[in-house]
Amino acid sequence: MGLGDDLMVTGEVKILAKTINRKIAVKMDKNRQRWSEVFFNNPNMATIEEVKRGALVHWIGANAGRRYRASETKEKRTWTNVGPSVGEFFFTDEEIKYGIDNAVKIGRDAVIIEPNLKQIATVNKDWGWPNWEKLVSLAPDVNWVQISKPEYKKIKGINVIQPPSFRHAASLISNIALCVLPEGGLHHAAAAVNKKAVVIFGGYISPVQTGYPIHVNIFTGGTPCGMKIKCSHCTAAMNRITPEIIRDWVYALKAGKV
Repeated sequence: MGLGDDLMVTGEVKILAKTINRKIAVKMDKNRQRWSEVFFNNPNMATIEEVKRGALVHWIGANAGRRYRASETKEKRTWTNVGPSVGEFFFTDEEIKYGIDNAVKIGRDAVIIEPNLKQIATVNKDWGWPNWEKLVSLAPDVNWVQISKPEYKKIKGINVIQPPSFRHAASLISNIALCVLPEGGLHHAAAAVNKKAVVIFGGYISPVQTGYPIHVNIFTGGTPCGMKIKCSHCTAAMNRITPEIIRDWVYALKAGKV
């Protein structure tokens, strides 16, 4: 499970917590409880320490955050038509301060991007570095800011910020104008903090599975293929998403037209 899946777990937990009077724990298998930084400070989530002390909890399976997956093989995933529940963060005072202070530093009009995918992500989610560079060059009046990690590739000529954690990144996102992101953990974070975004899906997975109504979801794949290895369907789908299309959506969102 990734951090995006964990956020979708918090969305499920938020709904479940309204009907039961217990904290909720995520069960990986008979001997392990899953814990994630996303769960920290969430009053509905039972910590590992609480479970060890024998607290009365309600257990859910780890797949609660992956309701969008039907099956998986080495090369392919198949999808359900079950969309995500909007997750939530419970930020600490320090995380809130980080988000506010750094938004002031980079400008609250910032449009955050992150072209890099996590190492284990399928290549079929990759829009392509030249597309990201062209997007930035097409809109020099936009306050582009890349949210990144030290080891990640950086786009030249724009501000880069490196939050110390996923939670800090989400807190920052909550304080800026909008985002342009690939489908993945940060787009789930943007939804959780109620931030508008342009989300690049391509053809691997569709907004039916992991999209949010608050976002502009760019899906061009017809039927999402779920292929984990490079495929021509996903390449063609990504090629249909031009930097000009994304630029126009960014301008529309900034102007309040969407």
